[in-house]
Amino acid sequence: MHKRLFRFLVPLSLLILILACNFPTASKPGSSPNLPPSTVIDSLPVQAGSGPLKDDHGVTLTVPKGALEGSQSAYLERANLSPAMQRAIDKGYTVDSLAYSVRLQDGQDGIGKTELALPAASPESRLAVLVDDRYLGVFDTPAVDGMFHVTPDASLAPAVQTFPDAGQAAQTAANRYLVLTPKTSSSEGLEGHRKMASLLMQTDADGKSCVAEFWTANHCWRNPESSVYIFWQSDVPANLKDSEYLRVIDTIKAVTTIMSSFQQKGLTGAAISSSNPVYLVVEASAPEPYYSFKTGNVYLPWDIIGGIGDTRNRCTIAHEFFHWIEDVNYRMGVAALSGPKSWWLETSAENGSFMLDPACIDKNLTQYGIVNTNANILGFQAAPLLWDSGEQARYIQALQLYLSICDGGANCAMSQAAWIQAINSGSYPMEGSAVSAYEANAKDLGRYLLGAVP
Repeated sequence: MHKRLFRFLVPLSLLILILACNFPTASKPGSSPNLPPSTVIDSLPVQAGSGPLKDDHGVTLTVPKGALEGSQSAYLERANLSPAMQRAIDKGYTVDSLAYSVRLQDGQDGIGKTELALPAASPESRLAVLVDDRYLGVFDTPAVDGMFHVTPDASLAPAVQTFPDAGQAAQTAANRYLVLTPKTSSSEGLEGHRKMASLLMQTDADGKSCVAEFWTANHCWRNPESSVYIFWQSDVPANLKDSEYLRVIDTIKAVTTIMSSFQQKGLTGAAISSSNPVYLVVEASAPEPYYSFKTGNVYLPWDIIGGIGDTRNRCTIAHEFFHWIEDVNYRMGVAALSGPKSWWLETSAENGSFMLDPACIDKNLTQYGIVNTNANILGFQAAPLLWDSGEQARYIQALQLYLSICDGGANCAMSQAAWIQAINSGSYPMEGSAVSAYEANAKDLGRYLLGAVP
């Protein structure tokens, strides 16, 4: 019997108790309550490099020097949970704080990571995150010297107009952080069920649930390192029923491996941790996988999760998380409005996947090789350094960039070390001789595909 499957085959009596906690009679089986979003109270401005801003509850926000442009301000946005969500959380936790997020009010997004610190109400308190105002996740990391520390992205305000994300249903709600303390006065029977379920989860070497058993609004699972969190609702396709946790765990393992490999290659933005985690949301309605620079989260449809064993899907995940890495050092909102900058970020994300697995090269060629641009020509025939989010043909040009990243020679636009340095510094090196080398490679690649000698 497969060892991972064995972990989930618990005694029938224990399984019934756990399911009883997960699906109370007030909720329909397989459904998730649609809880109203949070209500913003106010936004407190903070300048980059000016030192921490501290509110009247002891919460501090620090924005590093150079993170913002000119006189631009970041804002510590404070919100109240909706009454319905407050009641739902109150079933198992005391809510000890407002819900905090970091916002930017104009279309220029920041670079780097902000530093948010929230005081713990007690040693038992835990930091929690509310993703997209829908998904709850509770961190397992205790406070340090009475404070929780996390490094959130500065999210663009919902009203800010930018070029849309690849997913047209892209979310705009900021990730909100709050402090919760587990209640100890719950009924003895329910508390016993929770303890048994928690014991089961704690002995699982593949990670742990990051929501309490009573919570029915969403599911959440994290890796043992608390650096990768995945959120989903009870909209699992029929073909994945009873196996979604296995596929979720496999997906988390894939993300953990991908980010570790990127970091080993020298990409500094790939350093994830319990205080700098990545959030992956399974969005059943997403037309395609996408990274949202507005929220800092990656969104995947169920077919990617269900097919995580397919190399093509792992290549797709590597591409989207490369955008997460780019967002540390690039102003993605502004770049999305520029054809040359978008081209660089997209082809570099594909090149990142090539760097991890050569099979991603085949995936790129077969997926985009015969896709036409809006001008009804193949991506190989189209001019470089242009980008239109409505077409996918130019993803094939990542192969030409890949061939142009080499050491020495007229056809080398830059070395791999220089490419990595460009990503780490947020620069755009495709100009002058680099473009000439790329164009020379494009001609040679075209001759090769036609059967001629380069």
